[in-house]
Amino acid sequence: MRCRSQACDDAQNGNGKGHDGQSTRACREWSTWERQEYPRLSFGDRLGTSAERYSQLGNAAYALLYMVARRLVDAGVGMVLESNFYRGFSERELAPVVARTRAVQVHCGGDAEVIVPRYRARAERGERHAGHDDLAAIPRLQDHLATGRCEPLDLAIPTLRVNTTMAHTVIQYAPAFDDILAFITADA
Repeated sequence: MRCRSQACDDAQNGNGKGHDGQSTRACREWSTWERQEYPRLSFGDRLGTSAERYSQLGNAAYALLYMVARRLVDAGVGMVLESNFYRGFSERELAPVVARTRAVQVHCGGDAEVIVPRYRARAERGERHAGHDDLAAIPRLQDHLATGRCEPLDLAIPTLRVNTTMAHTVIQYAPAFDDILAFITADA
């Protein structure tokens, strides 16, 4: 299993994804589950997108993500888990999965003074489903960044920190993508 931490990824990248087409192609041999792909986007339109309903759907999406991860581990299938995992919270569900696998964590992060404006700009462009209410979430994002909830997860696994805020106009990874891929696939 490759356990990819994307804590506050949406905020850091401004485009909603911590990977590009290259990484998707390079990791295609692993099952990839992105929490936001389900059930919010499919059920949100049918059940409504009030803040309370959307929060319930988000919780259900995480529960489904963790259940699928456990089932894939049971089946001996490798995977990439991608989501906004939060330090001090997400470890409770991920630790039992990680304990049964060869896991690594790739944590995409950066400077709050770059992350918050990127997040705000993306919210103002309206790129995500209306249920996300990204502008209203900015104070929570700032709190998470200030209190360390967006730091790498506290798991006893190899962790690679990727700074996605090196360039202010173009997403740039430090270390480079090839080095990230080498970290993920080492001893695979």
